[in-house]
Amino acid sequence: MTERLTIGSTRGRPVGSSNLQGLDYRREATAFVKPTKALIDIHSHITGAKAAAVYREVARLFGIGLTYSMTPLPHVEAVKDLLGPSIRFIAIPNWGATDKAHAYRQGMLEDLEVFSAKHNATMMKFWNAPRFREMFPGDAGIDLVELDSPWRIKTAEL
Repeated sequence: MTERLTIGSTRGRPVGSSNLQGLDYRREATAFVKPTKALIDIHSHITGAKAAAVYREVARLFGIGLTYSMTPLPHVEAVKDLLGPSIRFIAIPNWGATDKAHAYRQGMLEDLEVFSAKHNATMMKFWNAPRFREMFPGDAGIDLVELDSPWRIKTAEL
């Protein structure tokens, strides 16, 4: 790779990127303590082949040997193709779904089955940020937003 890992910027911030700090990760890696054993990244969001290619280099530079990623299901194959045995997946809801009610209820159960059976996912994310309550206000989320709600229990049981 010859381009900077920041891939274009405006006022030090990359355009169309998740690199909000506008960091040059190659330069940052030179200042990072060299680990004596491979690191495990347990909280990543690698979405698609382009992101996986950048992440592969960054992981190498920082000494990361294994990564657990909350990759959206439609992007898992592309990420797995690039990162191979160094990647594991954490099952997540379909954040971008138009029908959020389905995505966080029956859709999550369906996606969890695919994450587990096809991609060997052994973890899942239970997202419960305040914004979740805004997505399902009042009675719209009575069966969903609490961690001990019926749909969360069904998901945990599966």
